[in-house]
Amino acid sequence: MSQDLVKSKKKLCGANVLVPTPFNDKYEIDFEAIKDNVQFMLDGGLKEGNAILKPTSSDGEYALMSTEEQKKVIQTVIDAANDKIPVVPGTFHTKFSRTIEISKFAEDAGATAVMILASPYYSENLYKIDMDEVVVNYFKSIGEEINIGFMIYNQPKRNGLEISVELFQKIADAVPNFIATQDCFRSSTKIYNLIRALSGRLSINSCAGGEESAPSCILAGANGFVSSIANFAPKPSAQIYEYAIKGEYDKASEIAKQLSPIYEFYDKYPTIPALKIAMDLVGKNNNGIPKGGKVRKPLSPLKPEYVEDIKNALISGGLINP
Repeated sequence: MSQDLVKSKKKLCGANVLVPTPFNDKYEIDFEAIKDNVQFMLDGGLKEGNAILKPTSSDGEYALMSTEEQKKVIQTVIDAANDKIPVVPGTFHTKFSRTIEISKFAEDAGATAVMILASPYYSENLYKIDMDEVVVNYFKSIGEEINIGFMIYNQPKRNGLEISVELFQKIADAVPNFIATQDCFRSSTKIYNLIRALSGRLSINSCAGGEESAPSCILAGANGFVSSIANFAPKPSAQIYEYAIKGEYDKASEIAKQLSPIYEFYDKYPTIPALKIAMDLVGKNNNGIPKGGKVRKPLSPLKPEYVEDIKNALISGGLINP
């Protein structure tokens, strides 16, 4: 692994913030809101060393954007981050050439790394036999086309493919610019096995559980955890990581526990509209920032009674006033 890739890998730690894309009433991207939202997170304590920003991931509604829109969102987040926090955009797409095009664009724009999911389109057929070889070749093909380091998004619910610890090892052996994982393993045992097998070689970031499971995962050796909450509650997300990385488990767990009402509404409602509603509700208590905005069609907004439930959860979690 080159020294540039080693430096990039070390930056991939802390809260992995899945940055949503706010849309206005005409379902156009609100780029000013994106800038304000990034500044809100920076002002809340997120920075290089305790967090990274991940625009245009699944939660960023990349699949509902044109190629040019996706590029502009990535550029906007990178510019707003202003080298104060690493940016790792999602660049994956069913179309292989678009994955490569967006990844190269992100590299030129100043991204620290990119995040890629094995294509869901091929999961039924290509992954049926010789799966390990097919998956290694897929990521090897990407690694040969781009220079920037990349994070593999391991999420079976998205593409029907669960990459095992052993398969991660094979990819790492074959692809030098594979430097990190975002793992949604269905059992805690697997994430711990991955940490034991590849800690130090890869930046390992746990997807399941968010802030709730972050203290135990960090203390077990993970480098980071996936967060949506940091979009509207950046300070506690940063504190959870900072306490956990210092071994202060009790302090990290206490902050995570305070957020428990938030986890409950994430379990009940679709993530993207729930996240945007939470951001807007917090924004109403804070001069309009952060701003979640609308979901883009064909996604559906939440019903008013669900919005009230989210509001009550935010009140219980101490994030907004009654």
